[in-house]
Amino acid sequence: MRSRLLDDVSILASRRFQERYVVNGTKEQYAIPEEILEAALSSARAALDQKSPNSALSATEANAVIKFIADAGDAVSSLDLQDVAVTNKQLIEQDERWAAARTAAGLLLEALGSDLAERERQQGLA
Repeated sequence: MRSRLLDDVSILASRRFQERYVVNGTKEQYAIPEEILEAALSSARAALDQKSPNSALSATEANAVIKFIADAGDAVSSLDLQDVAVTNKQLIEQDERWAAARTAAGLLLEALGSDLAERERQQGLA
C-alpha cells in the first residue's frame, strides 16, 4: 500500500510527469488530470484505512496524509476538470489550484521520506 501511495502521489507532485504525459502525451502514452488526482487521493485514503502493521503509517505520516487529502481536495474543489475551455497545458502550467494540489503532493512525499527528484530520475523524467 505504501508503495502505491508513493507512486500515485509522486505523479501528482511531478510537473515533469504531467508535462510529458498530460500536456505532450501521445495516443499510446498519456495521462488524464482527473485520474491523476483521484488516484493520489484514493491511495491516500486507502493508506489511512490500512490495518496491516507492515504498511501502517506512523502518527506523523498519517497526519501528513490527512493534511494532503484536505489541502489537495480544497485546492481543486472549485476546479472543473471536464471544462473543455481549459486546455491541459493551461491546467498544468498556469492553474493555481492545480499547482496547489501538486505542492500538497510534494509536501506529502517529503513527509513520507521520498525524494521526488529521485523518483523522476528513476522514471526517466529528469
